[in-house]
Amino acid sequence: MKRQAAIPQSECRQPRRRECKGRTPNERSERHIFCGDTLSDTALKAASERYADSEPYKYVRLVDVFKRRKLLQVRKELMQLRSTFKETDLFKVFQTGDLAAIDPDNPEHAAALPRTLELREAVYSDAFRTFVQRVTGCPPLTTKTDCSCNQYKQGGHLLCHDDVIGTRCISYILYLSRPNKPWAPTCGGGLELYPLEPAADGGMCQPSNVPSKVVPTDFGSMVLFVVTPGVSYHAVAEVLSTEPRISISGWFHAATPPAGSDTAASLAQLQAASGGSSSSCAAMRDLLPIGPKLLPRQETQLATLVNPTYLMTSTIASVREQLKQQGAVQLASFITPAVAIAIGRAAAFADRRDGVGGGRVPNYEAGIKRRGWGYVGPPQLQRYLRHRAQGTVEEPRGIGPLLQLLRQLAHAPPFVQLLSAFTGRVPIRCASEVRRFRPGLDYTLAHVGTLRGEEVLEASFCFVDNSQSASKLWDSGEVGGFECYVSASEDDLAAAEVYRADASSEGVTSVHAMNNSLSLCMRPPHAMKFVKYVSAAAPGSRWDVAAEYVLGSQ
Repeated sequence: MKRQAAIPQSECRQPRRRECKGRTPNERSERHIFCGDTLSDTALKAASERYADSEPYKYVRLVDVFKRRKLLQVRKELMQLRSTFKETDLFKVFQTGDLAAIDPDNPEHAAALPRTLELREAVYSDAFRTFVQRVTGCPPLTTKTDCSCNQYKQGGHLLCHDDVIGTRCISYILYLSRPNKPWAPTCGGGLELYPLEPAADGGMCQPSNVPSKVVPTDFGSMVLFVVTPGVSYHAVAEVLSTEPRISISGWFHAATPPAGSDTAASLAQLQAASGGSSSSCAAMRDLLPIGPKLLPRQETQLATLVNPTYLMTSTIASVREQLKQQGAVQLASFITPAVAIAIGRAAAFADRRDGVGGGRVPNYEAGIKRRGWGYVGPPQLQRYLRHRAQGTVEEPRGIGPLLQLLRQLAHAPPFVQLLSAFTGRVPIRCASEVRRFRPGLDYTLAHVGTLRGEEVLEASFCFVDNSQSASKLWDSGEVGGFECYVSASEDDLAAAEVYRADASSEGVTSVHAMNNSLSLCMRPPHAMKFVKYVSAAAPGSRWDVAAEYVLGSQ
């Protein structure tokens, strides 16, 4: 077995950077790796014209920048490096670590990665930085090196963001995927660019929920764009191919951060976003004093929708004890069989009609033209469909109206009384919504706007494909769709690094998607929440009714 070369891994979230000192390649080494006319006046003029004509914001795609033979050698070297799997609410990727940490004076590095070092020197050379500045019109670029190799294997993705961190000025991606065959659109992994749309409230423009441009990612091509707060929104679409999407991505830095990075950037919005969720809180009324069991008339009212097992005093006591000990519980087969079967059939029909799931190429318009359903964004915070019951006319047995029945249940006094019995607390306000998370498209991200400043009870009625194979997929967490609650630290109030349900993960509660289940979570004031991106490989959509209850005193 070949020994894999290793490069130092950063211990913090943002990789260690260092300045290039006296490492500018001479003209001879540049000639060795650049294609003959890469830096010529003709190439500069052509690239500048393409950049000026580009949409939805300024970018340029370059081809034949570096010699193919050299890039094949770089690819071979990078494939020998150890890669680390990383997954957060924002991305799923294998990363080699900080390529800026490769030391040409280290004999092991120099022997294992000679072509990679040569490429890095060329990319950050005076000649190429000058070329980039002249094409884009950006401010002067420093010698700071900032790059890594990313492998997006099947299911890998990077959701919508604008790349604004610190002094980043120009983003670039050099593609090294599948050198002997074009990377087709059906392979996924395209670079999606998002246009801006006026905000409904007249505030700052936000990215559209649908990208307007997908840039090809063929071997040897290179994409560059100016990092602009609140403008340069892009994403890496989920990789559908069994072959990995390989690239070197990084940034050229300016001396100072771009204007607006403290307010307009996607990271700043994650750190300061308002909740923007569900619906306005409605006050609860007609609650009886809290007790360990329900009254007979309450049981009768609930029995048409709720599994009678959960109305029994012994079951209520068990649920209450688990919530007390663990803070979360998932109740299986919560809705009566007749209603659950009707919802399951309607959900399966909608997914078949819209052609989603099972590894199919996602369609952003899937389900959006159905009556009552509309987008919830913006995509740097969230993207999913919400059903609005008011003013819509649709088939009464459609998935939307059926889930609206459960939303009504979430606000009904008998059900709220049941929650009181489960928790020992009195829900005093409730906000709720009917949601659809489509495979290959939808998610929510963790951000401080989801913090409530007080303890709340999260309740989610969840419905997914419940065939045996589908249930295993959902339970594995490999196709996403799980709900996560994660503590927000003072040091990191951006998108949280959270993973699958793991009892050893401190400060993380993860609840996998399960058909006909009610999950309850006592979310403390410092906990953020999100629904992990649903993979295109998921059996179908995640459908749910999400309710959030503000609790009164104990």
